[in-house]
Amino acid sequence: MTEISDSVRAQVGDALMETRIYLYDKLGATRVAEILAYASVEAPAATNELTRKKAEILEFKLVYLKLLRVSNVFLLNTAGTQDTWNENGVTRLQEDDRDKLIKSLEAEIFQLLDTLNGDTTEEIASYVLGPTDINKYPGDRFVDGTL
Repeated sequence: MTEISDSVRAQVGDALMETRIYLYDKLGATRVAEILAYASVEAPAATNELTRKKAEILEFKLVYLKLLRVSNVFLLNTAGTQDTWNENGVTRLQEDDRDKLIKSLEAEIFQLLDTLNGDTTEEIASYVLGPTDINKYPGDRFVDGTL
């Protein structure tokens, strides 16, 4: 496994800090404090536990989105470039696939933000059925909505 460089750690740390500031701006300090007071559990069952888990998922997706927007160069180090390429499917995404992934993440993020803000507006989703593409790129599980 490729060793993570200090610069990569710094970029991930910066993305996490920016994400937390963004969440405070979007949700407000009161709502963030309320969510943080809820128990964080692996298998949420109660409404408060589900809300906390949604916030954790939102935080992850925001950090992931921020890192996707950064050039792949930050993932690479000169000693382990080939290993990184082989181990991290996201480094092999073509620009169009990366754009699709980013748009999908943005939609999921906005939906989670609405939910955490208490917006209970129900939406109608429509799907286009077609042949399954068996040659999907890494990261497509986010694009088509399956995890």
